[in-house]
Amino acid sequence: EVLRFFRHDVPEGAARAPASDGVGVVRALVSACLGGLLVAAGPVMAQEWSGGYAGLQFGGFSGGASGTADGDGGSTIAGVHAGYGVDVGTFVIGAEVDLDFGAVDLGDAADIDSIARFKLRAGTDVRGTFLYGTAGIARADTSLGIGEGGFAGVGAGWRLGARMTLGGEVLYQQFDDVDGSGADIDGTTATARVTVRF
Repeated sequence: EVLRFFRHDVPEGAARAPASDGVGVVRALVSACLGGLLVAAGPVMAQEWSGGYAGLQFGGFSGGASGTADGDGGSTIAGVHAGYGVDVGTFVIGAEVDLDFGAVDLGDAADIDSIARFKLRAGTDVRGTFLYGTAGIARADTSLGIGEGGFAGVGAGWRLGARMTLGGEVLYQQFDDVDGSGADIDGTTATARVTVRF
């Protein structure tokens, strides 16, 4: 699913910007972010961002559906996340799982009740700010059935103390042919995150 997500071709001249247009934008953002980290890392404190963590997030989803169901909409979302990072020199790489809940209304097309994700992350400390890129697989529980697809995005974190972190994350996700319905759903989530490290 992840490989198909990143290799999806974008048809030219489409009337409605398809999900894959957003994929290209987010993929470019992730590449630019990680490339910039290699150049501008400066004093690196990657070890401060390694280890286990868990927390809460709150934000919003905005997206739409196309194909056999057509509509747009959005809603507030909230959820939980947990993960682990490993210090590999100047970078921290790791994995995370998260779950967003929300009654997301996409007009007459569909509703989204939840989105679960398995993430791979890579980032580094740039002058006290942890910047990272992330991508992985996602599963959406919708009124049309279960949608499986991929996502990509970027995030940042700031230390509030020895164990607490305040952060933000923007993700673009795409679910093609949800549960065989012929409907495609895509959208962007933007969330603020509060995390405790342990």
